[in-house]
Amino acid sequence: MMPIRLAFSKQMKDKKAMNKLSFLLLSVALAWTLGLECAKAQITTYRPIATAVPSLRISPDARSAALGEQGVATSADVYAQYWSSAKYTFAEQPSGVAISYTPWLKHVTEDMSLIQLVGYHNLNKKHSLGASVRYFSIGKLNEWNEFGQTIGEGNPYELSADLSYSYRLIDQLALGATVRYIHTDYAQRGASDRQARLAFDLSLYGEHALPVLNNDKLHYGLALRNLGDKLSYDGNNTYAFLPTTLSLGAGLSHSFDELNGLALSFQMDKILVPTFPNADDYKSGKELTQARKLYYRRSLLSSMRASFTPEGGFSEVLKDIRWGVGLEYNYKRMLFARVGYSYQHPDRGNLRAFTLGAGMHWRALMLDLSYQISPTSNPAQDGTFRLSLGLDISSLRPLHGLKKNK
Repeated sequence: MMPIRLAFSKQMKDKKAMNKLSFLLLSVALAWTLGLECAKAQITTYRPIATAVPSLRISPDARSAALGEQGVATSADVYAQYWSSAKYTFAEQPSGVAISYTPWLKHVTEDMSLIQLVGYHNLNKKHSLGASVRYFSIGKLNEWNEFGQTIGEGNPYELSADLSYSYRLIDQLALGATVRYIHTDYAQRGASDRQARLAFDLSLYGEHALPVLNNDKLHYGLALRNLGDKLSYDGNNTYAFLPTTLSLGAGLSHSFDELNGLALSFQMDKILVPTFPNADDYKSGKELTQARKLYYRRSLLSSMRASFTPEGGFSEVLKDIRWGVGLEYNYKRMLFARVGYSYQHPDRGNLRAFTLGAGMHWRALMLDLSYQISPTSNPAQDGTFRLSLGLDISSLRPLHGLKKNK
């Protein structure tokens, strides 16, 4: 959990700054969700999985967001770097770049946003390279001393940059690996507020034609994301794990004719971080202290294993899983309409949302939009939209040639 060494004065005049600071505390402690609606729904056991660098759990592109927050088993596209770099060897175009923009939690603050720049290049049919940079701005925040006086303004952020390599093992299956540099700066005038780590992704993706179903394509994928060491923001007294996630997905795409196509995909995400020890589960303060010491001492493998053996048994494991399903219609592979649904158990965040979106691919240009509807479960994310703009680099060459001939 990110430490913020602030003492709030009763005479605070900047109400907007105070609201933003309060949200910053909650967003990290509760792993990128406010959970305000959980109290309204009278949920008795609210235990979201808290992680470091919570922005790594936000899907950055409009296509995956419109399909119910999933992209491990959808058809390959330029945005695959975040979900599964193994998909790049199956991309229809040999290279591409894209930028995505997401204003985050606009009902809470006006200047919190996520921006991602991503690109890939297929060296040949077997080898592909990919790269991306993500910047999550938490906005401008006033800093306060112990007397409640402002001492300046900070610009906290979370940044990640990664490189990937994917290799097609056989015609129907590819393997991907990603190395990621993560940097956080929470602008609180302390070296412990600036941390850096390396993390890794491993992914598998496959496509199979199904002759018995008129050559429909079966898509499937598996990914382990953000494998890395935990972080500490208070001099190694406490630690927070990176949001290591296991994703499994499958999908089916069908072409009705040369003009119309439909794809259905499904994904589940399991956060591989154990639940933080809760005081209600222990008879004494001594037992609680020991449990928390054990929690902080866990290694990456130990924490992954512990996430499958929580107090409460397998039912608690199921609560950790986030489910997503999406349907995508395309016309001539140029116009796209998308709809999806995403669900997470109320005890783990109460994130239930309908998603929808549209896309247009014209010559070298790719434009995708998405919109999220969360009317009952999490109003803070209701109305979230994403905009993604991409370029098919290979398509620019013939256009350049036409201009030259003229």
